[in-house]
Amino acid sequence: MVLQDTSQFSLNLSPHDFGGELQDDEYLRFVEMLNFGWIHSYSQPIVDLHTGNVFGYELLARGVKPFFSPAQLFQKASQWGLEWEVEYACRIAALKQIAASSEQLTREHFFINISPSTFSRPEFQSTFSMERLQEYGIKGERLVLEITETASVENYTHFEETIRNYVQQGFRIALDDFGSGHSGLITLAATTPHILKIDKELVRGIHRSSYKQNLVKYISDFAETVGSFILLEGIETVDELRVAYRLGARYAQGYYLGRPAPQPLDVAPKLKEELKTLMEEYIRKNYTVDISIYKMITRPNAFRSNSVTGAQLDDFFRSRNTVNHVMVVDSDDKPKGLITRENFYAHLSGRYGYAIFQRKEVDALATQKMLLVKEDIDMRLLGKLAMGRDDKEMYDPVVVVDRKGALVGTITMKKVIARAFDTEVQFATSANPLTSLPGNVVINVWLEDLLYREAYSVAYIDLDRFKAYNDYYGFSSGDDMIKLTAEVLSEQIQNTEKACRLGHIGGDDFVLLSEGELTEDFFSELCRRFDEKKEILFDADDIERNGYYSHSRRGKQEFVPLVTLSVAVVTHKNFPRPPHPGKLGESIALLKSKIKEINYSRKKSGYLFERRVFSDYSEPQIPVDRKQG
Repeated sequence: MVLQDTSQFSLNLSPHDFGGELQDDEYLRFVEMLNFGWIHSYSQPIVDLHTGNVFGYELLARGVKPFFSPAQLFQKASQWGLEWEVEYACRIAALKQIAASSEQLTREHFFINISPSTFSRPEFQSTFSMERLQEYGIKGERLVLEITETASVENYTHFEETIRNYVQQGFRIALDDFGSGHSGLITLAATTPHILKIDKELVRGIHRSSYKQNLVKYISDFAETVGSFILLEGIETVDELRVAYRLGARYAQGYYLGRPAPQPLDVAPKLKEELKTLMEEYIRKNYTVDISIYKMITRPNAFRSNSVTGAQLDDFFRSRNTVNHVMVVDSDDKPKGLITRENFYAHLSGRYGYAIFQRKEVDALATQKMLLVKEDIDMRLLGKLAMGRDDKEMYDPVVVVDRKGALVGTITMKKVIARAFDTEVQFATSANPLTSLPGNVVINVWLEDLLYREAYSVAYIDLDRFKAYNDYYGFSSGDDMIKLTAEVLSEQIQNTEKACRLGHIGGDDFVLLSEGELTEDFFSELCRRFDEKKEILFDADDIERNGYYSHSRRGKQEFVPLVTLSVAVVTHKNFPRPPHPGKLGESIALLKSKIKEINYSRKKSGYLFERRVFSDYSEPQIPVDRKQG
């Protein structure tokens, strides 16, 4: 059975059963609307900020005049005691919309609003299940049940058990309007939601409120800790969208991204391009070591140049005790000056301070001696720059600008000091003890950043037959071979103008990351230098015969060629968009296997470039020739 005809779900209400006046035409119209299934669903897109695509649609109820809006529907339902009946009708309308869209939308999720009181009703639990939905041709695993937090929960133990039952069936849970309504934290604990929807009142104007930004940031950090995602509701401007990226929101919805419509609509092409640009600027994965500064930035209050006087700024500071600094910007939103609370009142102190500065415009009170940094600066470098300022400016906030020089926000020195220290400690503990090169944790951070650059090269370097060498010559010589490899690689990257980073994955595996494409000559010279320098770690007789005799694990004597260097190289040309690390790893693994075979036959180090172009990260478009050295 497919859910197309919903006449079987008719409520068949009688006006005599409820509290409305029989002579009230409005009431009769309301009951008629419920009985004849005139409530229908509008779909509003929810965008995945990590991909720029529609993640799902929230299904929003719409009635008939004069009950068209959800506010009108539920206000009258409450007045006449028809809350369950209205919610039931809305749910049926939503399911009908899902069924009608199932062939067109095969991956998107659908968000349905359900109140806590409805969850607790036996008739809901008996009729709304994964099994029943499958009978209607609806895949329940694509439904997200939004718990509307505006209604209180009477029995949290029973409510929690009910939620757990629906999660075990395969439904996803979202907590709607988090930050408003009843008992937010208790409801949060009871629902343990997959998605936290931040109420639009916390999102509205968030780019102008450092307090809201800090609050949402802490919610975002909490969500990451417990394995949930946050969704910012009510995004209406590009500035609010930028803040959503910066604060770690995975999902967002609002009029800026798409209005509710009778049919599910995709993101507009122009907006998709904008989302792609923002994604490239802001998306960062949550690695153990995060050297980016995005989540530390808050947008301070900013005044246009020559727009506010000293007296007005005094009133502003006195009415906002939590604000400790403001910015002065020009018409292009570029920073012109910084005013801290401390420096401002230092100007106003003294016998004639207020009299002198009360009528002066803010430009005269601002300092132009600010530390301006780009938003992609390394956290460790930021710490050094901030602490290297003169004593008078040492504890002023750091001002962050985008690539065009426009104000993004500021970072307080308290945050800079705390994060810089933590980052240095984590970098140190991640480093390989033998080579002192950064290990996997830091390499992951570098790689994530690199893959969003316009041009890059990723080279995986591996020693061939290192284990046999380690067994034959001993662990001490093995360590010397590893250190020699690190030394040759470090020297080689000094010979290029490209911005290169070298990491030690572990054992005899290294990775070289370059912002910009490295040439074949670079890798050819690298292999030549290694083959030349490695000879100091072999006996003269072994060098002469280009190998040595060693016993295998089975005790059989066999000839082992000298250690060589295998280098597998991929570049931005192989992937039309930033690749998934798994696809990158697959490409490198195949290259490494091939170059090892080639090196074995040639008895010298070599490299191999990936020449295939992966279209949708499934199969390559055209397997072109692979150049090797």
